[in-house]
Amino acid sequence: MDVEEPVVLQEPDKANEKPQQREGKRKIPDSDNLEESQREKKRPREESTSTDVDEQTPRKPSTANSELASHHQTPPSVPNKRFQTVIGMLHSQISQHRNGNIFHNPIKNSEAPDYHDIIKRPMDLKTIKARVKDGIISNSLEFQRDVYLMFANAMMYNRPTSDIYHMAEEMMAESEMHINTFRQTEGFIRSTRS
Repeated sequence: MDVEEPVVLQEPDKANEKPQQREGKRKIPDSDNLEESQREKKRPREESTSTDVDEQTPRKPSTANSELASHHQTPPSVPNKRFQTVIGMLHSQISQHRNGNIFHNPIKNSEAPDYHDIIKRPMDLKTIKARVKDGIISNSLEFQRDVYLMFANAMMYNRPTSDIYHMAEEMMAESEMHINTFRQTEGFIRSTRS
């Protein structure tokens, strides 16, 4: 496997009009170092042809940037009010756990200065509720993922001998039962509607 080197982009310096080097994100081998045989291996991109029979619909030419953007920036789905109401009840069950108050709000730097250095995706019950409301969480699997992330963060940051670690472990077990019951009910309702 070839070791890739960073691309060095040339930018004109405003004062001297000399190129200034900076490192780009994309990694490809330097073209000066390519041998003639390697250059010949690359072939030009072929024009794509449509396989559709109906050619009356004009096609918008797609660019690589718009294709990449569409894969990484999918808009959140329109909030489903029925899902929000039902998942809101599950959220309330989890929040009302006797240890729920420690997971209600985001961790502040004043409470744990190194928390955001250790935990890269912080999660809490208030954030989960907002994500449901905004339509970012649109199904029970996404809800379950964020709830488990919240507990995993607590168990990763706190020592196994700490009270918070044990509270997270206990609350996670009870939350798992609530979520599993919810998902079984959800599956049953889907199967009866079909």
